[in-house]
Amino acid sequence: KHDAAKDVQDLAPDEYFKRVPDPTFNISMRDARKWEQEIKKRFCLMDYEVQKKVLDDIIAPSADASAYVETQLVEKSERQYLNATMLPMIRTLAKANMLPCIVFHMIRDNC
Repeated sequence: KHDAAKDVQDLAPDEYFKRVPDPTFNISMRDARKWEQEIKKRFCLMDYEVQKKVLDDIIAPSADASAYVETQLVEKSERQYLNATMLPMIRTLAKANMLPCIVFHMIRDNC
């Protein structure tokens, strides 16, 4: 029988990308595409109920995060929100030695 839990663990980014041959841990677009293909392949092998649970597990935290951001944007302007969240994020990335990085913001008004 196919072990879906093991698949999920093996495809977690921290585990999967440990196998990237580049010792500097730079992930290429090719590496990301290969990971995506592996996720799709293993997802299709799962039973429908397992697929549903995986999707629910992924969507719930995203929905919670989106609701939190929406609440913050009601209370603050977008500029205030970005100022309050970007600096701590950059400090966290710096402490983790993950700079430079690229951050996407989909609204051009405050760029």
